[in-house]
Amino acid sequence: MKLIKNRPLFSVLFAVLLSACSNMMPAQGPQHSFEQVHTFGATALAFSADGKTLVSGGYQGEIALWQTHPPEPVGNLAGHYDSVRAIEYLAPDRLASGDDEGRIILWDMAGRKPLIEIKSSAVTSMGVTAEGIMTGHRDGWLRTWRLSDLKLAGEINLQSGILSLAVHGSTIAVSTHSGRVEFYNPQLELLRQLQADGSAAHDLRFSPDGTALAAGSWFRMLLWDVKSGERQSIST
Repeated sequence: MKLIKNRPLFSVLFAVLLSACSNMMPAQGPQHSFEQVHTFGATALAFSADGKTLVSGGYQGEIALWQTHPPEPVGNLAGHYDSVRAIEYLAPDRLASGDDEGRIILWDMAGRKPLIEIKSSAVTSMGVTAEGIMTGHRDGWLRTWRLSDLKLAGEINLQSGILSLAVHGSTIAVSTHSGRVEFYNPQLELLRQLQADGSAAHDLRFSPDGTALAAGSWFRMLLWDVKSGERQSIST
């Protein structure tokens, strides 16, 4: 009975969704496609600094290694048992990864084995500064770890689950489920809160020159001027 009463509203919402989708253009197909690599999908990606190697993490904890020219698989890393949510190259022979279980691993890429493994809360995102590894967590903690031994160097709770973080120089951009987007320094001191309208900002990315910060949102692209913290535009 409740479903019948709400049917007109559902019909309106469905029509709006169809209208939005009707403006979408089909994406260009991939140049290369590899099947059955990650059961239930890939959940994290990272390129090496020289672009010659790609690392992909999967829903079941698997990590696959790829060369890009020509594109083909070259190996695997075993150590995670839950969805890998973040991967970052620290150096050509060092990699860090974090998963839903809270496991953070520092990898020796030459030997393809874990060097150090620690346990924290569920990891959602990761970035690297000159001082250490930054991790965002589902329970709202923003943490920094020493590069050498993954010892905790600092932490702060943002009181809302962290969706994404991005690093440019000594500036760390962080977005939360509450819709906040903020800048911190490596010492976890708040530098600035950016203009936002409460929309969740997913997958933060700085422009190469560090002057702009972009994020994806539901049916929108968000863009901020880094110097002023003002939102520049929203594309629908």
